[in-house]
Amino acid sequence: MVVHWRITREPDEVVAYIVKALLAQQDKECIFLVCQEGYHWALLVIFPKWNTVYIIDSKGYHPPSSYSINKLLDRAFSAYVEKNGRHDRNLGGKVIWKHHQ
Repeated sequence: MVVHWRITREPDEVVAYIVKALLAQQDKECIFLVCQEGYHWALLVIFPKWNTVYIIDSKGYHPPSSYSINKLLDRAFSAYVEKNGRHDRNLGGKVIWKHHQ
């Protein structure tokens, strides 16, 4: 779980936390990350081996760029790839963001 306060005030620590979680769980099909976004929560379902993140948001559709965790997760995934984390080599460190409807 990642809260908005931490995302805005301690971004490097959040990135390090996500990288550590991705590396520790890279043999899993997906990883769940609950993220506080302002006054509501969003669930991110991360599929590392496909470089894909699904956003499930109780408030409906918002573009990925509207989430405060967006850039931090992109940074974390790039670091994960640099450390030889399991991923789609055709996509490198690029994350595909999708919104579950």
